[in-house]
Amino acid sequence: MEEVARLMRGFADGSIPGSQLAAGLGVETSGIDLSREHWSFTAGDLPTADGYRIESFEVRVRQGGFDDAPFVLLYVHDTPCLPFRQFALAAGAHERVEFPSSAHDPASGWVSGYAHESESGGRFLVASGHDEWKCVTLMTAARN
Repeated sequence: MEEVARLMRGFADGSIPGSQLAAGLGVETSGIDLSREHWSFTAGDLPTADGYRIESFEVRVRQGGFDDAPFVLLYVHDTPCLPFRQFALAAGAHERVEFPSSAHDPASGWVSGYAHESESGGRFLVASGHDEWKCVTLMTAARN
């Protein structure tokens, strides 16, 4: 998952385009019009080299197509548990943040996380949405 965090941080700081992030995660994008604007791309059940599983990878595409997408979400399966705080800090996310329940899913509960803001204004977040906040369940990367 260290490589996943490196890719997500690179996406957030603008040094890694969306297609390179997807390829690094093992996501197949051939046959897809990556220049298309205003759509969402989703892939799921992706194994990582170190034995973890990505439940879902979503790229929110706006103007400029896939490589210029402003936001990606990556949901991490909690079995095996990727230790939340330990992983976040090792990945360079040190700013503690918390978010209330989603308006779309009020039962989701609070999300606790650690964020890293790049010099370019991009933001990488490692979060846990479970009550005990033991395992990483979500990573996001947003660019300015």
